[in-house]
Amino acid sequence: MRRRAVFGALLGGVGASVAAACIRGEETRRFLLVELTRTARIDGETGSLTVSACQWHVSRDGALYGDHWGWCEDYKVLPAGSPGYLLLTTQLAGGATGGFSRLVVLPALPADLDAFGRRARVALDGTRVTITLGEASASLTPSQTAPLGEERALVEPPEDTGHFEPGFERPIAAQVSYAATHHGWLDARKISGRRA
Repeated sequence: MRRRAVFGALLGGVGASVAAACIRGEETRRFLLVELTRTARIDGETGSLTVSACQWHVSRDGALYGDHWGWCEDYKVLPAGSPGYLLLTTQLAGGATGGFSRLVVLPALPADLDAFGRRARVALDGTRVTITLGEASASLTPSQTAPLGEERALVEPPEDTGHFEPGFERPIAAQVSYAATHHGWLDARKISGRRA
C-alpha cells in the first residue's frame, strides 16, 4: 500500500489519477469537453495588435493539449462530481492576431456558467449537449459545431501570467461572433497529449 501512495504522489495531477486507476484495474476516466468560441474582429490595421497567450486545442486523435509546453496554467483535475470541462476560446481577427483560452470545470449538468461576461447554460441529454448563450441556443451531437449569434462587444485581455504577451491591457471593442462545439468524451490519459 505504501508503494502505491508513493508512486501516486510522485506522478501528481492527472498522472496520479490515471496511475491509481491502473493499479486498481479500473477503466480510465472519460470527460465531456464542450467549447464556446468567440471570434473577435478588432478594428484597425491588420496585425497591429498581437496576443500571445496559452490556448487549449483538441487534436485529431482526441488529445486535449495547451500551447507551448502541453499545459496551460488554468488546468485543474476534475473533481469526482464533474462531467468535464467548458473551454472558452477567444480568437482575434481584423486588426489583431492570436487568441487565448480558459478551461472551466463543469458542475453537475444542467448548469449556468459565466462565459465571456454572459450567462451560458449547458445541458446534457444522452450524447447530445444543448448550449444556450444569451438568446441563442444549439443542440449538438459529438463533433458538431453551431453558431450562437454575434454582437458588438468589449473583449477583455487574457490574464497576464508572465509567460506570454497579453497584447493589450484594457477591454477593447470588437465585432464578436460566437460558436459552440461538442468535442465529445475524451480520454483523461490524453490530456496534454501531443498534436496529431
